[in-house]
Amino acid sequence: MTWANDLDFGAQENLYGLYSNQRDAQKALRNLAEQHQLCLGVLGLEKIGRGKPCFAHQLKCCRGACVGKESGLEHATRLLTAMSKLKLASWPYPGAIGIREEDDLHVIDLWCYLGTARSDDEVHVLFEQGRPAFDRDTYMTLVKALKKTQVVHLGSKLLHETIRRRHSDA
Repeated sequence: MTWANDLDFGAQENLYGLYSNQRDAQKALRNLAEQHQLCLGVLGLEKIGRGKPCFAHQLKCCRGACVGKESGLEHATRLLTAMSKLKLASWPYPGAIGIREEDDLHVIDLWCYLGTARSDDEVHVLFEQGRPAFDRDTYMTLVKALKKTQVVHLGSKLLHETIRRRHSDA
């Protein structure tokens, strides 16, 4: 388990689940273990002695990674498959983007909302202010919204031309 402050969301690969606390994360992992016959001992959710079966194996709810009936590689592969539904999306763009809404450009980088700009200078000010802390709700909203909207890549000439054109029209 890793805490949000230790991560660089969007830049890191292989992040799974967003939980408010350790208890919720462990509950989700226990549910996966139950659904996919994973070993709670191997997952670190149950203390077991070396070579001893976990409680779930005694109930025939674990395939036996705890006692060598299933290899560590097989167990890990099944765990990754089970966790695939919990995988967080990596930032799909090479840099920051903008989402156009009339005259406003909503600036986003690595799943973080930087603010709204109406000019090239305002975009630069947003970049200078730095990226705010990752926010779960913003991430969830953006994952859905970016599938439905057209984005402006902020490193491209297109952005600068678009902003300049809007100012010359005003």
